[in-house]
Amino acid sequence: MRVARGANFDKDKQLVRTLSLKEKNGKQGYVAFEWDGLNDQGKPVPAGIYEVFAEYNLNPTSNKYLHTRIGRGEIQGVVFDKGKPMLRMGR
Repeated sequence: MRVARGANFDKDKQLVRTLSLKEKNGKQGYVAFEWDGLNDQGKPVPAGIYEVFAEYNLNPTSNKYLHTRIGRGEIQGVVFDKGKPMLRMGR
């Protein structure tokens, strides 16, 4: 899998943080990433509702997505692992 980036948006659809996920390139299976609650300037953002977006299998040369069996889906729920919330996505 080629992972491009993760992004977080606030309730007004304003970009809050872009995360580089290049270190995840080539990994198979579930790919996890965390957001530390900071904005792109390194400052904490207020508590609230944020959207998470992740791009993967993006060909950087053509800027088109490569064909993959991995799809995208809605967040189905939140589970906790060692006290940290994790999003359950897809089926």
